[in-house]
Amino acid sequence: MDVIVYIYVGLLAGFLPSALSKNYDCELPSKNCPAKTQEYLEFYGYLDPEKPCIREDIVAALTKFQELNIDFMGLNVTGECDNITVLVMNQPRCGCEDIVKFDMKKMMPQNFIGPQEFRLGNTKWRKKELTWSVLKYPRNPQTTSKMSNSDVDDAMRRALDIWAKVTTLSFRQLTNDRNADITIKFEVRRHTSTGPYYDFDGPGNVLAHAFFPESGIVHFDDDEHFVLNNNEGTELFIVAAHEFGHTLGISHSNIKDALMAPYYRYSKSLQLHTDDIGAVQTLYGPSDKNRPATTSRPTNPPTPRPTPKPTVPHTVPAYCNMQIKASFSINQNTYVFTRENVGYMRTKTFVYKVTRDGLQPTSRKPIEDMFIKTGSRRYPRAHPYRVDAAAYIPHKRYIFLFSGTRAYRYSIRREDYRSEGPFVLDERQGFPKWMDVTEFPERPRAAVAMPYSNYNSYYMLIFGTTMVWDWNFYSERVGAWAYPIDVFGRNMPQRVDGAYLENDKRNVIFFKNHKFYKFEVRRRRVVDTNVMDVKRDFFKGRCA
Repeated sequence: MDVIVYIYVGLLAGFLPSALSKNYDCELPSKNCPAKTQEYLEFYGYLDPEKPCIREDIVAALTKFQELNIDFMGLNVTGECDNITVLVMNQPRCGCEDIVKFDMKKMMPQNFIGPQEFRLGNTKWRKKELTWSVLKYPRNPQTTSKMSNSDVDDAMRRALDIWAKVTTLSFRQLTNDRNADITIKFEVRRHTSTGPYYDFDGPGNVLAHAFFPESGIVHFDDDEHFVLNNNEGTELFIVAAHEFGHTLGISHSNIKDALMAPYYRYSKSLQLHTDDIGAVQTLYGPSDKNRPATTSRPTNPPTPRPTPKPTVPHTVPAYCNMQIKASFSINQNTYVFTRENVGYMRTKTFVYKVTRDGLQPTSRKPIEDMFIKTGSRRYPRAHPYRVDAAAYIPHKRYIFLFSGTRAYRYSIRREDYRSEGPFVLDERQGFPKWMDVTEFPERPRAAVAMPYSNYNSYYMLIFGTTMVWDWNFYSERVGAWAYPIDVFGRNMPQRVDGAYLENDKRNVIFFKNHKFYKFEVRRRRVVDTNVMDVKRDFFKGRCA
């Protein structure tokens, strides 16, 4: 699958391609929003251009834009077109989609009703030694007067080398070989004979474009004034290093100092940021090239140790081995759902409470005791047989349970806010409701409330196997976007089992098998120290 990646385009007022012209009639959240706000958000992947747009979609898309560009020029998450947001939108920047989307219609099975799991295709190279070749050198006199073909080769070699130094990858140059893994050309204007066309636009604006693995195509705009080792034009080495990051399968970073951030910046001594290194090592593993050789040292004879006293073996209760199927958190209590055998070929959903002290085994309740309804009608049922995902929305005091694409909603009255259940189904509001499966990229596996910057309101994300999408609980439909989980955040696990927002609103906990991951909301990433053991660090007590 080839996914186009541009770098560095011009201002909001004039950079967008004329091919995108259409009616942009979504209601903007304020008069401060430029007329091209909807077009900008669609072009960079924050809004789905094929869906009808409502005001809440624009707010969610602006929020996502601000989250992915946090701290750049002092940007904050407001969900509004404040002055800083408009200023950032007007900066020269990378022209690729910040949120890389894929063609759902081509990728999803057409023979099934409802969302299916699917693979995104190749997002990394399947080999560690890659070849590269420059097939077409620059002809622009501004460039060639200061740069020879061998200088271009050297810039490409150095740009690839900064990635090779931190990974298991190696790169070998071939001479004018069209069969090389990575092929490089300097082109102008329309340089492909068939569509889709990715035209260059002359001096300024778009400087280069590339494709994700395993395409290997990299083009530079030969109308640009490329230079080496100075800031009197466009530094070719920096542009190439950024492009090669995309060629290796790395999307944009929301760390402003990272090479893979969407905004161009000149540096006299370019080095990879720890975020760049973490991203590429996630795909290809860390380098062992610079690992010091081990040397033998004389060792002292071992000191005799006293014979240890016999210990009583630690018995782990059966509940410690439960598989978490869904979770949500309310009032500093976390509720986890699990399926347990209750007889021959029979399973049933149970709910456990987890506090700061760990799992409370005496809290175990059948789902029908925790989620009820006040009406006397037998159908619809007050709870699902199986819970695939769950979420609590604090400012609305809603609890959502998802089973497939059926949503159950339970409202918590203000006077019952500190209640630990049972929770009553919103039957009068028509729940449970079937959601429109034509809008769903995958079956739900986890759901979580995500805070806006003021922490007074929230939006909801639903996670599938490889995709995450926005679900608008106001319009009760899939919202502005859906995109790969690894684009949503660095080092994010796929096929998660559950998620919940912590009480301090700073982190989201994701469960996968016997591990849980602490995801930093503001920085959109999981770091190594935030991967922990469910038994030891979450259940605690006798499970530790």
